[in-house]
Amino acid sequence: RSGPCRLIEQLEQGGEEEGGEEESAFMQFWLARITGGVVNLYVEAILSIPVLSPSGRTQLSTDMQYLTSVLSTLGAPSLHRLEDLLKLVEATDDGFAAACVAVSSLDRGAIDRIARKRHPQA
Repeated sequence: RSGPCRLIEQLEQGGEEEGGEEESAFMQFWLARITGGVVNLYVEAILSIPVLSPSGRTQLSTDMQYLTSVLSTLGAPSLHRLEDLLKLVEATDDGFAAACVAVSSLDRGAIDRIARKRHPQA
């Protein structure tokens, strides 16, 4: 096997074949770099959305949950920014302020941008 299936198998086995710990360490490093880049690009793309209507937030939430699930299955080491952004997207209007306090991996600028997208006329 080759490609992603082979990578998943090797990650699950801890790199016990063909190179052992060095190969496993390299794969973990590679996976962290790739998935970290994916998360950063995805977060920036979300922050560039001009308006997040209630129906748009529902769809975006579904998409974000799917990506988080895929990256988690691959063993992505840090999904905090994506998970925190998901909390803001999924928060009700009444619960948004509490969600803002609960997120630690997003800076104030990102939180403010999401708030403005949720209520563009405010």
